[in-house]
Formats: sequence, C-alpha cells, structure tokens
Amino acid sequence: MIPYGIEQEGSDIRAHVAPLARRVIVCQTELLRQQCKLKKYPIGRATQEGVNGITGEGPLVPIYDIPDVRILNLTAKYWNFHWESFPLQTDSTNERGRAAVRIVRMILERGRFPLWVKTRESKNEEIQILGTDIIIYKRFKIQVKCDYQAGLREWHHKCTGNIFVQTAERNPLKKIGVQGTPSFLEA
Repeated sequence: MIPYGIEQEGSDIRAHVAPLARRVIVCQTELLRQQCKLKKYPIGRATQEGVNGITGEGPLVPIYDIPDVRILNLTAKYWNFHWESFPLQTDSTNERGRAAVRIVRMILERGRFPLWVKTRESKNEEIQILGTDIIIYKRFKIQVKCDYQAGLREWHHKCTGNIFVQTAERNPLKKIGVQGTPSFLEA
C-alpha cells in the first residue's frame, strides 16, 4: 500500500454519496483531514474488481465526529431522483462514481449543496447604491465519493454509521478514479 487519498487530494469539500441511506454527507476536506490525523478510528479496507486482496484502506470516521458536517436527505419527492436507478454495490466503481457525481451536480444546480464561502462587504458606495452589499469570492474543488454503506443504521440497516476515508491504496490494474469507493469494508 502507498499513501493515497485525502492527504494527497486538493479538494476543499468532500461529498460522500451514500446510496443505501439515500443521503449525501458533505464536509470541509481540511476538517475531515484533521479528524483522520487523530488516528482513533478503526481501519476500513476496500477491494477492487478483478484484484485479489485489499486495494485500499483508511479510517472509518463516525459521521457526527466530523466537524460542521452537513447531511442532505435525498428521499424527499422534491429531488425527483430515483435511487432504484443507482448502480448496485456490485457494479463497477466507475459506474458508481459517475452516478455519485451526477447526484452532486444535480444538488449543486438546484442550489442545495452547502458551500463554505469567503465574503466581504462592499465598501464602494456607488456599488452599494446599485444594489450590491456583499461580494462572495471562492473557487471550489469538490471531491465526490460513492460510499455505499455510509450513513446511520436508522437510515438503513446495512449502513455502518461511518464514512470511509481512504488514506492508502494498491492499484495493480492502474485504474483511474477507483480510490475511495470501497466495495468491501471490514473494521
């Protein structure tokens, strides 16, 4: 295993799409990274299709241990999203990853995704007269993970209560984009 995952990524925000729970768990990457450094969580392990043995590992972080975590419940009819069409846990990591990205894009486009922004009040009187009081500036990098068993048990009996945060991997098939989408977890 080589170090790979949250420590190497350059994202600002992480979105763990949890198909069993029908939710998206969103947090600031740096706060989750700091939580992982505490080294107080059991280690989860992941496998990759077509490979014998473990291909990824990282802490299983309880959802409510994550500072300022946001949980988006996608069970409401408002979302008009059919979880039945989400790839199965046995489908490829690429299929599950693409589906997870589609969900996050849908939430972003509907203005329901949490974004932590930097702001300043406009001090320019002319701009304020024209109706601008606050200026927001930030460029966001969002890491999306399909984390099939993430979520609380009361949301779904097969949920683990945690999110899987990959910190190391072995990628003998040289697949792109497979890290952080475990198909098998063990504490």
